[in-house]
Amino acid sequence: MLPEKALSFPFALQRQTFSYGKDSRTGRIPRNFPSSFTEMGKQIDPSHLEFAFERLSRTLGPIYTRMSTANCDAQQSPIALNTTANPVLLSDDNAIHLLNYNVPILGELVNNGHTAEFEPPANALTVPNWPRIQSKLLANAKGYCFHQYHFHWGFRHIWGANSGGSEHSLNGRQYPAELHLVHVAEDDHTTVVLAVLLDVYNGTGAKTALPSDLSTLGHIKNAGQKVSLPLRSLRDVLPNFLSGNVQFIHYKGSLTTATEDAHKRRFCGEVADWLVLTEPAFVTDQQLDALRALSDEKANGIALNFRPVQPTNTTVLQYSQSLASTFV
Repeated sequence: MLPEKALSFPFALQRQTFSYGKDSRTGRIPRNFPSSFTEMGKQIDPSHLEFAFERLSRTLGPIYTRMSTANCDAQQSPIALNTTANPVLLSDDNAIHLLNYNVPILGELVNNGHTAEFEPPANALTVPNWPRIQSKLLANAKGYCFHQYHFHWGFRHIWGANSGGSEHSLNGRQYPAELHLVHVAEDDHTTVVLAVLLDVYNGTGAKTALPSDLSTLGHIKNAGQKVSLPLRSLRDVLPNFLSGNVQFIHYKGSLTTATEDAHKRRFCGEVADWLVLTEPAFVTDQQLDALRALSDEKANGIALNFRPVQPTNTTVLQYSQSLASTFV
């Protein structure tokens, strides 16, 4: 039997409680794990991009079904991506430009109770030469300022293998973790998320994602803890293979974590453009375990903090043969 504070499934429905392991009341392993939520609201504050879910006995996320409301309709995220399913090929005119990604920035790595998140200073978006994304592919011509990045991950099976933890799947595979770099337009608060799938380093190559960040996770094991990170650029933060030859898939979707209004109501808004790189970055098993060692506000281990894939419906996938990124 697992200890009381073992990894907990962050899933609940109708105020039932489920945990990874045996039910403390019956002594049996539960079979009726919920898979969706059916109550959401009709509006969204897109500037609030943090996780808006609790654990265990209340209405939890980030898992919820497609909602028949104005903001939660047919283009939900994440989805199953497939590079062989005849996506629309993008021309070079739709190159993604990562502007000021070589400019050093400061910030903190925070355990917000749901993930490890890098947060820049409060006034950062008004700083000249702040990192941003621009592309003819994206609606806002002024570009999207870097806002924060965070991780999603799964758990380790009792026999040692990693579970799926990425939000998107690619060509039928769910990866152990996923990194999201969130960018926000200053005027309309629409969002662009640059997503990087994270795989386990197998000893070949030298592509390791965020080694400096993941080495500091021991300082933020408890919810609310934070640690200052040294001055560096987002180009240093990104996987070192990010160059003009990286392919990506673009689609229009939603935030993957429910946002919350002043009345604690949760909403899912289709306000996001997704740029998902088709080549994973690599982390080690030890780095994944450091993420899994983080605790939430109730001292439970944070695990399975990802939303499962949603129906693709009419979502159009646009596939680029080259990121053609520009670091200036």
